[in-house]
Amino acid sequence: MFKCIYTFGEYLTKWMEAHSYTCAYLSEITHQKSQTTVSRLMHDQCTPQRCAVFISELMTALPNLDENELKDFRESVDVSRYGKGRYLSYQAFSNLAMPASDASEASSVSHLPLADELFAHVGSEKTQMLIIGCIEAPILRTVKKLLAARRDTVSAVHYYSETQFPDLTPILTDILALLVQPNYNIISVCSDSNIYASHLVLQDALILKNSRVQKLIIPVSCKSFRVMTLPPDQDLYGFYTSVITENVTKQSSYKVYYNYEASNDYIDFVKNCLHHEQNKTIYQIKPDVGPEHIPVDILIENFKSYEGYEGSEAIHEVENELLQLFEKRFHNMHYKNKPTYLFLNKTAMVNFAKSGMMIDHPFCLRPFTKDERIKIFEHLIHQAQKNPYFIPLFLVNPDLHQTYSFIGFEGYGLIIYNLNTTYSLSEEFREILLTVPELIDHYTNYAVNILIKSASETPKASIEYLKHLIQVVKNSD
Repeated sequence: MFKCIYTFGEYLTKWMEAHSYTCAYLSEITHQKSQTTVSRLMHDQCTPQRCAVFISELMTALPNLDENELKDFRESVDVSRYGKGRYLSYQAFSNLAMPASDASEASSVSHLPLADELFAHVGSEKTQMLIIGCIEAPILRTVKKLLAARRDTVSAVHYYSETQFPDLTPILTDILALLVQPNYNIISVCSDSNIYASHLVLQDALILKNSRVQKLIIPVSCKSFRVMTLPPDQDLYGFYTSVITENVTKQSSYKVYYNYEASNDYIDFVKNCLHHEQNKTIYQIKPDVGPEHIPVDILIENFKSYEGYEGSEAIHEVENELLQLFEKRFHNMHYKNKPTYLFLNKTAMVNFAKSGMMIDHPFCLRPFTKDERIKIFEHLIHQAQKNPYFIPLFLVNPDLHQTYSFIGFEGYGLIIYNLNTTYSLSEEFREILLTVPELIDHYTNYAVNILIKSASETPKASIEYLKHLIQVVKNSD
């Protein structure tokens, strides 16, 4: 199945025997300061870096060195660096990645849904998943389905090259949605890393590892993939993890969780939003309006008529601070000298117009009355007409972005959280802050070059739809 592989010392010894070279001769022609150096190299007593230097010295001393032998020398350095078991796993990976006509008999092509293959392999066991590349939407959705269903037993690390995003749409529809999963992390690999220099190029693959077996899955097309079950001595997961982690960008700022589950955590949530929004250009994708876009006098009136208001000691303790925060957020969203783009969903806004309930309706607010809803829409219309920095836009496709809210702050970060939450003090609520520059840039480009230019109604048409929503309110029960 695999060609024979050697550590650097083993290959050097074999090569010297084939050419009848002695340690003394190689020491002399490569100008070694110590005659023991070649002997130490033969016995694998030198670092991979020193082995690589010796190859360069050999190339200078023997300019006609055979190209195949040179290739084998370089391969042997990687064998020494990662160990035979892990390097054999890399050969398995390369073998499986070959065209189908050349693929090993140890692999098989499956036409079953990828989800079936993943769930069958995982079962109920604790499983680690390494995702290499694989930014295609069907694969990402399948991974999300698995991670959501096996939240306590499956974890995934996703490595991708910085150059792997020719299309912006999958980032917003799938990758950022995956980031909400606590058992998923994504890491960018530098394009000029040693992975490329040593020919260990990242390819699209899924590697699953549990206590029983390791399985390698490589997509062949959108409907089929090649599968290989690896022998016990071949740790492909460990091999690629060790190779990649030597060449990744810092990942500490990729994903920061904010968990809110204590009695005063709603205050912390609002403070957090205000901090990130302060004096920044904002691109907000949200199906309907949030409290930050509702005039403060309406919020205060609503807040104080909430049915649990009188009997809630926790509410009274934070009342003044909460109302001040509402006012600051509202002012920042609507009166700063940097634009706020608000991408809205027509279906969700019609539901709000009819019910007075936001998709994310805070636990401390009752449904807005008809008069309040009309005032809210009148305010949005006034702002859109008179304030050049507030631009509400309705998305053309009503099915786009219905699961998560995205708030991007240009040049700073991106917040993601699940929709359909009440921010209840008795339930955990989680938001995610991303600060990795390339993903923020992708989000900004997506908002500017796709949403604004082609996926949204014009500002004028959006204002007209807001006027239409006032009629929807008036005609509602």
